Amino acid sequence: MAFFMSMQSATAQVPDSFAMAAEKFLRSHVRNDGVDYAAISAEPTELNALADLIGSQADGVLSGADRKAFAINAYNVLVIKSLVQRWPVASPMDVPGFFDGSKHQVMGRGQTLDELERMLLAEFPDARLHFALCCGAHGCPPLAPYAFQGEELDAQLDARTAMAVSDPQWVEQDGDKLVLSEIFNWYAKDFAAQGGSIAFINAYRDTPVVGTSTSFSTYDWKVNAIGTPSVSTTEALERMNLQDFTPSRLMARGQWELKLFNNLYTQTRGYDNEGVRVDHAARGTYNTLLVQALFGFKPRISLGFDAWVKSVRLGDEASSPLDVFGTDRSNVARTALSGVGPKVKLQPFERVPRLSVQSTFLLPVAKDQEGAENGGPFLSNDSYLWLTQVFYDLQVTRKVQVFAQVAPWFYYRTQPFSDGRSRASLSTPATVFLSWFPSQRLSFSVQQEYWPTWGDGGVSAWFRQEGLSAKLQVIPGLLELEVSHTRFTAGRNSGAGQTYNLGIRILR
Repeated sequence: MAFFMSMQSATAQVPDSFAMAAEKFLRSHVRNDGVDYAAISAEPTELNALADLIGSQADGVLSGADRKAFAINAYNVLVIKSLVQRWPVASPMDVPGFFDGSKHQVMGRGQTLDELERMLLAEFPDARLHFALCCGAHGCPPLAPYAFQGEELDAQLDARTAMAVSDPQWVEQDGDKLVLSEIFNWYAKDFAAQGGSIAFINAYRDTPVVGTSTSFSTYDWKVNAIGTPSVSTTEALERMNLQDFTPSRLMARGQWELKLFNNLYTQTRGYDNEGVRVDHAARGTYNTLLVQALFGFKPRISLGFDAWVKSVRLGDEASSPLDVFGTDRSNVARTALSGVGPKVKLQPFERVPRLSVQSTFLLPVAKDQEGAENGGPFLSNDSYLWLTQVFYDLQVTRKVQVFAQVAPWFYYRTQPFSDGRSRASLSTPATVFLSWFPSQRLSFSVQQEYWPTWGDGGVSAWFRQEGLSAKLQVIPGLLELEVSHTRFTAGRNSGAGQTYNLGIRILR
């Protein structure tokens, strides 16, 4: 019995000590609706101790208002920690995976900020929570300069909610129009469960709001710092590592990147209509140099262009794949600027920064790339190409990351087929990379890709390729190199070759 009582006392000390430490920390560093991130960054010992307490709290010990208050405080402290780790930053949105990628230890298990928020709202469906949780930006209701306590929680939540809905920054009556924070749009279901946004607001205001129309203000994602962090784009880039520069990332306004990616594919075998590997007794080598530029236009929109230079070299089985770079230009070899075109990259959901969509439209430049009239070897399709790539990456642990891509390729021929076949064709490749980061500047990945091409009767051709790659951040925030190798291990009506790839990425 004495042992049981001592255990109860020990587990109770964690939430009690956490609440007291969080109270002291917040009262010291939160004032005038802002957080003194610079001071915390200079001396993070107290913050790190709070994060340790959040991770060491045993799940299942707390319940009711105590558990609810603990989770609110944990969320707010971990937001501060996430910003301090990259300080100075201009916005939490400048930190890739801030909400949905980076894992934190919460009650003994890894959770992202989004996962912690969803857990809290699922266990405690209370719309007032949206005015107690602070995301680290000016658009959020201000962070309370104190810790939430279980026995005082209802009164504290009422006070934070009343303060927010009485402030025109979050609820503004403009004649017969009502302008609300995006919070009421993003979490409409939570407010609907409590009578709807207007009914919820009026329950906490001295002066009720009315309106024949409702709109939502643009969310202010600037960091909620005391003062303005003096950080240039170059300085911010230099603080980032390879885990930040993922394919899903958009350029910040004023940033730009230039990528050169060389893909060399060579084969002496292929897969027939039955998926059987057959020997061609000849070598075909195709090289594509992609020149890609991307510019930060707006916080969630980047614009750019692509230029694709292609080469082909046909030879006997003993010939070298490097012959494709030779000067021979005949009926077995050619090089041309194949296609150029604009592209746009979007982040469709503000709260999911690691999901992005990039769309490129390539116009064919070289004439008769299929070699139907000039007698040259096949270089590429004589088609317009609309390529849409959906990127998503997830940080599994501090050193492991998963990246996925789905990329429909839609071709439309410049001229119709003489036999009346459709001018349109579609391929829908899907790719997954599993990456390991032994250091902030080096990563290794394994790749798996399935590439089907669709015809009248379904999938008319397909291939699968696996490979290995490595990336090195040569100059932090400026220069990145990538090398990779893949093999086509299965397919139908496709090649059975391999690729050798080299990429260079410059950021400014």
